[in-house]
Amino acid sequence: FKADNSAITTDISTDGVGVRTTLGLVPGEWVGYIAKGKFPHAIRSRVVWARDDQYSGWMYAGLEFLGHA
Repeated sequence: FKADNSAITTDISTDGVGVRTTLGLVPGEWVGYIAKGKFPHAIRSRVVWARDDQYSGWMYAGLEFLGHA
């Protein structure tokens, strides 16, 4: 399991989240999204799209929440 404590949420909705991370993410990959705060529990997610910004070194990705209530 890989973790990136420096990941930044770039946008969020009820269906998913956009992130900026140093991890190499691949579309179709399953990941756990953990929001810092009052309820720090992993939310099962799937990488829908990912883009590597070679200039900045960041990976931008869209995650879809799976099985949320």
